[in-house]
Amino acid sequence: MTKLYDRWVHICFRSADGRPLALVRIFVPVVILWDLLNLHQVGLFNVVFRSFEDGGLTTFHDPHFLLSTVPGTWQGPLLLSTTILCMLLTALGIGMRPAIVIGVLAYAQLGHLFPGGDRAIDRILRVVLLILALSGADRNYSLRRSGGTTHIASWPYVLIAWFLALMYMNTGFCKLNPDPSRWLGIDNNSEVLRILTFPLFGALEISPTPVVMSIFQVLDVATVIVECSAFLLLTRFRQFWGILGMTLHISIALSMKLGIFSWGMLALYPVIFSEWVCRLLTSLERCTQH
Repeated sequence: MTKLYDRWVHICFRSADGRPLALVRIFVPVVILWDLLNLHQVGLFNVVFRSFEDGGLTTFHDPHFLLSTVPGTWQGPLLLSTTILCMLLTALGIGMRPAIVIGVLAYAQLGHLFPGGDRAIDRILRVVLLILALSGADRNYSLRRSGGTTHIASWPYVLIAWFLALMYMNTGFCKLNPDPSRWLGIDNNSEVLRILTFPLFGALEISPTPVVMSIFQVLDVATVIVECSAFLLLTRFRQFWGILGMTLHISIALSMKLGIFSWGMLALYPVIFSEWVCRLLTSLERCTQH
């Protein structure tokens, strides 16, 4: 037991290049800002993030909403401006820890104000931001600090990898429960084809010919295999699995209308590709010095 504990401590606290984690610190707020500003641009922000009494959509009163005493017309704008400011500071590496704590709270309160708009990807990004708040993610590519590459403890990489592995594997195994035939092509249908052609979020119009159905049944099985094999994120093969995961999310982004889901997940992939990212960044830094 002592040897296992010593090995775990060694894995979590060995020195690691902090640049990939700094990229995650930059990419995640950028994705959140893109999502919120896009919502504001299309004119929906004042509709969805407003109480029903003040012209909003939802009639659900969340007991965990902290600004119920604030006038309804100010609740959404106050939370939006706070989230935007904190995400900007986080991306720039200025006051990262208080910015993340306040920003995550404001971002979560937007979800309490309109629960229907608080998606799984929003919660995933908030969890990752809280992990970053406890790490040294602001020691590289930050306006607060200048200089060369800074190394940090490796535990944030380990924790985010575990988080992603559990999330992907849970998604994969849920597809097989309670009826695995739906995703294994046993019932002669294709779940991927059904999803991609569903009018609400699918972006494709495909006729289900026998050849097309066979192709998409293979994609059904491939999707389940990729998600259920996410335990490879905890091994030396994580970067090769990352290629499959990245392909999956790019395919989703091109074929479905799911907002920031794919881009939010890809914002975390510098952790998966950490070794390759470090080599690429080192090469780029050398090129800029000559």
